[in-house]
Amino acid sequence: MFVTSLSSLGSTIPRGTRQSSSSAKAPICEVRDLVCQPCLLYLFLDVVNGLSEFFEAEGLDSDNVAVWFCMFNNNQHQIANQIKEFSFWVDSFQTALRAIGNVVMVLSPWNNPTTLTRTWCVFQIYVAIVTNARFEVTMGKTQKQSFLQDIHDKIPFFDMLGTIKCEASQTAVPSDYDNIRNILKPPNLKFADLDRMVFRVFQELMVRTVQTQIETSVGADKARWHFVMGQLFLAMESLMDAQTSFEAAVAIYENQAPIRWKAVMNLGCIAETQGQPKSVWQSLLRQALDNQINYLGCAHVDTLETMFMLGARYNRHDEFALGMPLLVACFETGCRLLGDKNPRLLYVVEAIGSGHLHQNEVDEAEQWLQSGYAHAKDMLGLDNPRTIIFEETLALVHVRRGQYDCAQRIYRNVCNQRCRIYGSDEMGTRRIYSRLGEIHQRLGAYETAEEILLECLDVATKRSELFPQLQFIVAVRLGMLYLAMGDLRRAETHLSQAHQGLVQYDGPKFSEILLALYRLCLLNMESSCLDRMDEIESQLNQAEWFEETWSQFFCNGCYQPICGSIYSCEKCPKFVYLFCRPCVSQVKYAALCTHVPTVAFTPPARYFQEKRLELLAQEQKWRLYKAQYKAYKAYCATFQVPLDEQLEEAV
Repeated sequence: MFVTSLSSLGSTIPRGTRQSSSSAKAPICEVRDLVCQPCLLYLFLDVVNGLSEFFEAEGLDSDNVAVWFCMFNNNQHQIANQIKEFSFWVDSFQTALRAIGNVVMVLSPWNNPTTLTRTWCVFQIYVAIVTNARFEVTMGKTQKQSFLQDIHDKIPFFDMLGTIKCEASQTAVPSDYDNIRNILKPPNLKFADLDRMVFRVFQELMVRTVQTQIETSVGADKARWHFVMGQLFLAMESLMDAQTSFEAAVAIYENQAPIRWKAVMNLGCIAETQGQPKSVWQSLLRQALDNQINYLGCAHVDTLETMFMLGARYNRHDEFALGMPLLVACFETGCRLLGDKNPRLLYVVEAIGSGHLHQNEVDEAEQWLQSGYAHAKDMLGLDNPRTIIFEETLALVHVRRGQYDCAQRIYRNVCNQRCRIYGSDEMGTRRIYSRLGEIHQRLGAYETAEEILLECLDVATKRSELFPQLQFIVAVRLGMLYLAMGDLRRAETHLSQAHQGLVQYDGPKFSEILLALYRLCLLNMESSCLDRMDEIESQLNQAEWFEETWSQFFCNGCYQPICGSIYSCEKCPKFVYLFCRPCVSQVKYAALCTHVPTVAFTPPARYFQEKRLELLAQEQKWRLYKAQYKAYKAYCATFQVPLDEQLEEAV
């Protein structure tokens, strides 16, 4: 291997040439010059070992590759009694890298590379981007062995995602950090973009490394590496690749193999995320859980993981009577088995908190979520994916309380973190970004909300095979935005399409479908259009929502689903704060709004009955009117509608 040590980055050698040397061999191909990016804290032999691994993987002859190192921290020393300006070092390195065109970063340790703790090393990634140089990463044999051992468990991968953060890097010369940060601004790059580039090439290296293990293994070992690959793809949120890997593992494993049922469990989770029927994903998860209980018992980490996955998915489909007992049992058994502070239980804590929230137990939810968030922050740090998921759910608590400014800050941070880790077009990132758009709508920032939601809808539609429901969930939010803006035509288009699309995946009673239906009802009330009255009444009955309670519209005073008329403020942005009649009487709105809520929306089941009675009276169809009014009074009696809100009988 030919290594040239550069004492000054100003000594630039064009790509495809090198300095003369008594040991020099024939000139190398231009694509075989590269800049090696270790950290000066690394052991040099570890760097050599990492490069040897890279050359072998690339099929390169190491004796015919020139590797360029910056061996000294030149900017920290006087050269010929002169201190060079910061710009000198920047220009010198950019010129050198543009000429050489290839960068390899040596990772050590694999899950928190020391290289990325030094801002000048981070700067080299930036230069690779702006010069369009090839950027790769490599590991030495020791770190590769450590990686292959650690990656059997998905937790170290998540921890790595939270640990690598270029923005937290440092420089020996403090002003260098600020100068490098300023360099990123003109091309509109952020440290998070550099993180994303590192994650991308690192994930490619991980996949190649595990694929090699698959190709060189047989039998159970081969199946085990297929399973590891599936977990890796799942952590990267590449669902279709994960499904292929887990199916390959299941095809090899015998029925009694414990890891087979972990693969089946993951296939059930993927099926649910892809919008497959409940009968499909529930069958897979139940099959996995029953076999794990039989072979491993209830007090085993594999069994507990499946209990969590099944319970969380029941909750996502509003089946809390099935989901919450599983989650609580999982948590209690996990505490006895692992200890109540074990990081593996954090997802369970978040799911229990989320379950309480979606059952309108806001105080209980906040207690679970704040406790879990505090533990995650202390144990894992703010950038770990397991910490970020608590922030995401806590934002929903703030939304329920009408604290939209707090929710906006949290969602923005979560979006930035997910962009850093998973990328901007990943479906989970778009789901959170659409929530941020919804918050902008509630704050009255309609243009920003529209820009965000249209962008999310475009991405969700183009990638609908990954998460088919997301395009319709975003359409519901976009429809509500247009309803708030008074653009009833576009509101009608998006809400109708969303309702039709969601029904085909989840049936008529799913919470997101009810939201679409509620907003269609509000649209008809706003427009006073009765053309679709029969159709919407039929949809209300199919959803079993022919009653007074708006189960998905929550009072910002008591945090419960609003029963009876919804009261809103006509001076605040439309639909930003919603209150029930008792909270208006108790002036609970004063904590959020200085105006008195005066706009009332009647529950749709009652509204359409009253409109039908008005039409019958206008047409003087008194026999039909009398029968309809009798049914209306029975409805009012059943749901205890206040007398002063009831329609008087026409004479």
